[in-house]
Amino acid sequence: MTIKTRRHPIEATEGTHKYYLVPLANSDLKAKVDIADYHRVATAFTPQWIFNTKAVRVPHYRKGSLRAARLIMNPPEGYRVHIKNGDALDLRSANLELRPFVRRKLPPQAA
Repeated sequence: MTIKTRRHPIEATEGTHKYYLVPLANSDLKAKVDIADYHRVATAFTPQWIFNTKAVRVPHYRKGSLRAARLIMNPPEGYRVHIKNGDALDLRSANLELRPFVRRKLPPQAA
C-alpha cells in the first residue's frame, strides 16, 4: 500500500538495526520508529505525526490525537506504555515496554 505524505521518513541504521526517522508535521524534530511499526500505524491512521504535550501523537479524525507509543504497542486494558530511556521521540519497540497502570492515591487534604 502506498502512503501519501509530503514528509517522507528517512531510513537510518544503528548497528545492524534499521529504523525510520519520521519528520513531525509541527516541528523540525524527528521520531525514531521501527520500519514495520511505522507502516502499520501510518496505513491505519495517518502519516502526518505531530509532537504535542511531550509525546508523539497521530491525528485521528474521530478520536482527536492518539499517542504513537500506544498505537505501536497496543496495550491491553489496565496497562500503559513506558519509554525506557525517557526520550519521547524514541519509539522503537526495543525502547518501549508495557507496565501495569497504577492509580496513585492522593494524600488526604486538611479541612
